[in-house]
Amino acid sequence: SASFDKLLLACLCLSVAPTHASEKRFVSVPDLQADLRTKNIDLIVQTMNDIKRMTYTGQILPFLQDLWLEKRDVHPELPWETVVSDRVKVEVAEILMRARQNNFVDLDSEPFRHYARSLIDSKDVMVVWGAIRILRAIDDVRDVDVIVAAAQTRSNMGIFRTAVLSLAWMCNDAAAQGLTRLEEESADHEQKAFVKEIRQKIDAFRLESNWCAK
Repeated sequence: SASFDKLLLACLCLSVAPTHASEKRFVSVPDLQADLRTKNIDLIVQTMNDIKRMTYTGQILPFLQDLWLEKRDVHPELPWETVVSDRVKVEVAEILMRARQNNFVDLDSEPFRHYARSLIDSKDVMVVWGAIRILRAIDDVRDVDVIVAAAQTRSNMGIFRTAVLSLAWMCNDAAAQGLTRLEEESADHEQKAFVKEIRQKIDAFRLESNWCAK
């Protein structure tokens, strides 16, 4: 249904950038380099979202790995103060971990885990959303409590929803237990209803699509 299509788009956990809606587009390395040079964070985040929607990311992934590793000598023309800002770096990390999840790159997830966990208490809500999405892509049972705690202790519905969506898409028993905790322990009726709805719809979709088959 159309409503479930919208749900799936939300479940992809795309970043929020207050820019005009754009059609799906292919982002080349020169495209991303040009957008980075503008230092316009909203534009850069929108471009990162376009990359997340791309079917083929083979050309862009090596460049993103250079950004993650901060290879300033290889790309001296880039505005590194923008590249290493958490609003941008969290996007780079998420894309790389999603690529790893899909077996497109072979990367050690531990540095990404530590980076994401270090951002959970950030005052920038969008950075927290990104950190939770990184942990979702890594899908490690050790991070479930961190995601649950963020949902329960941060007074922000966006963080709560991102946490719920992330836990629902993770493929481990601890994540399922985390969702149960959020539903049972929340005193907010809207939060309870959201957990229940997301859990039902995503569980059904995962069964139909064999989502967790690795």
